[in-house]
Amino acid sequence: QPRGWILGLVALVFVNYYERPGVAPGIDAFMHIHPSVANSLIGQPPPFALSQAGFRFKALASHAGRASLGGDREVAFACFATARLASAMLPPFILSPVDSAARIASTKHWLASLAVPPATRASLNGVIDAIADGNRRSVATGLSSLAEVAAPQLDPASAGEIRDLAAELAG
Repeated sequence: QPRGWILGLVALVFVNYYERPGVAPGIDAFMHIHPSVANSLIGQPPPFALSQAGFRFKALASHAGRASLGGDREVAFACFATARLASAMLPPFILSPVDSAARIASTKHWLASLAVPPATRASLNGVIDAIADGNRRSVATGLSSLAEVAAPQLDPASAGEIRDLAAELAG
């Protein structure tokens, strides 16, 4: 009866597998290796592996994608572009003055085509002018006022990202 013990072993493996909730299928489920042990066995990622890319303004981008067409979306996109421009003043993305001037000119030209409320436009232009001056504290002050002025068109997480950037630039 060699088949009896094989079927018993297979049944035991599947019973143990299905009795352990939260364990993903894979070799560690059948070998009863805890995931933390399995990760430590793998070690460091291979030298050719790419580092995981970070995306700074997830809430702003998400809100811009979900916002209705018109004013709310345009305000979200304008805040997103301005925040990205301001974040280029921080390491590791510090731009050269020539690149910064070119981005500022392009951003101003693009912002002129958007339909945003006048108070928001004034705040956006103030932040961009402060970026052109290169003064981080004035950029932080401008971003804080932008978060306040644009708050009716932004969700709390998006305004929070702008405030976080302002705090990082100020500190």
